[in-house]
Amino acid sequence: MTQINYEKHAELFFRNINIESVNCNETSLYNYACEYIAKERDFRYKDPVEAGALLSVLQDKGLIEFKGTIKFPNKPGILKYLITGKGVEYLSDISEKIKR
Repeated sequence: MTQINYEKHAELFFRNINIESVNCNETSLYNYACEYIAKERDFRYKDPVEAGALLSVLQDKGLIEFKGTIKFPNKPGILKYLITGKGVEYLSDISEKIKR
């Protein structure tokens, strides 16, 4: 069994984020992470734990910020995240490099 390179996947995932849609809807970053791991063959379980691990790498780098959980009775909560100023700068730098 191969080890998942969360650092690599976090960067690939984050590069394709739409800043406006994520920061307008705080729950979309978590949803996008779940969709990403569902499509990637490196992820074995394709579950919320792997999505959380992916997001925690970005959080440790200061690119996103955890804003809390929306709780529902008898259902799992929905995690809320926002892209930080550092994350916006990171994405802007990448898009500038692509344009060149």
